[in-house]
Amino acid sequence: MLAISSVHAAVIRDTEIEHTIREYASPLLKAAGIQTKDLGLHIIKDKAMNAFVHGGQHIYITTGLLTAAKHPGQIQGVLAHEIGHITGGHLARMRHAVSNRRKEAFISQLIGVAIGLLGKNSSLTAAAGLKTQDIALKKLHKFNRTQERSADQVAIKLLNQAQISARGLLDFLTLLEGQELLVRARQDPYLLTHPLTRARINFVRNQVKLSDLSNKPINPQLMARHVRMLAKLKAFLNPPSQTLAEYSTKAEDKNARYARAIALYRNARLSEAVDLMGNLITQSPHDPYFHELKGQILFESGNLSLALPSYETAVRLKPSASLLRVGLAHIQIELQTPGLNKSAIKNLIQALRYDRTIPLCWHLASIAYGRNNQMGMSALMLAEYNELTGRPADARQQAKKAIRILSKNSPGWIRAQDILRQNKKVRQHNAK
Repeated sequence: MLAISSVHAAVIRDTEIEHTIREYASPLLKAAGIQTKDLGLHIIKDKAMNAFVHGGQHIYITTGLLTAAKHPGQIQGVLAHEIGHITGGHLARMRHAVSNRRKEAFISQLIGVAIGLLGKNSSLTAAAGLKTQDIALKKLHKFNRTQERSADQVAIKLLNQAQISARGLLDFLTLLEGQELLVRARQDPYLLTHPLTRARINFVRNQVKLSDLSNKPINPQLMARHVRMLAKLKAFLNPPSQTLAEYSTKAEDKNARYARAIALYRNARLSEAVDLMGNLITQSPHDPYFHELKGQILFESGNLSLALPSYETAVRLKPSASLLRVGLAHIQIELQTPGLNKSAIKNLIQALRYDRTIPLCWHLASIAYGRNNQMGMSALMLAEYNELTGRPADARQQAKKAIRILSKNSPGWIRAQDILRQNKKVRQHNAK
């Protein structure tokens, strides 16, 4: 279910795509001593190629980079490089490197410039002014060159430990090499946030020559996942007419039919899309994502009772997928049946065990608890929702309401107190 996040207009969420990328990253994270669950993975809807680390163990990667990759090894090379930044603590070092008394504001400006260029969002960069923007980028380039070399070295080490060829990283750097001569406005943002040098490319190329892993073939299972991910991304991001032309009716493999079903759904040819998904499910009855897409199509066409069993099956097949549980709970709440409302609460609680960053989950939980006459919990869920979506005043109001209603020292009461304390710290920090 490719969906735009309400927290940031450019961030998309999809269980299948996120699972695929995490599968690419898993051996690299293991080699780096990082728990897979501790990595924040964020997919940004943008045609430009970029990836960067921000806010600790959080990797941001664009759909442009994902769709430009010809094979999983290229994405794994990029991920290894970004994990190199994480293990090296480079973002923290950058903060210490800026010695003026406004260093925090300056670092925020650098990050804002990088993200603004990435998302083509002028509102994120205009406040700094073009001159300040240019100065910030030059300083970012200067400081980053050393960090980029260091991240490359760590990337090679991680790839070797994970028994993955570094050729993918070399392929990606070579792909970017030709862009160095382009004017900045036409360069992919990756070059602006990751300064590319001849020495970097030569280092990786030499490592590829020396490694016994360089001619190791791509894992066929990963390659199959990659091809399917590309089909899904293209189907959701490109115009439906383009998808239907690229994945014509002559192509009868699963990925082509999957892409066509998505294009038909986006083109409001819903019955055709449902029929095509039904055929795919007959062929692959244990594929949770086929059931999810069929449920999504039925749900968004208003057929809630028919969508329900599709989502129930998807959750049964992949119970740890928070987004699938949120989708199921959404249908259960919309059906407005008391018994289903209680089931929705259970699904939302389970979803929050695995992922607390889905705004819709908190919002739906507030509705479900309210219908169950648990007004204290409803207020707490709204406080969490407002805190997550950047509405601190509303979060304070709802947290105070939850404290008034919930039993003193109950888990919900304690959490509401935590929200108020955290909210106060942020206000005090912003006031400095």
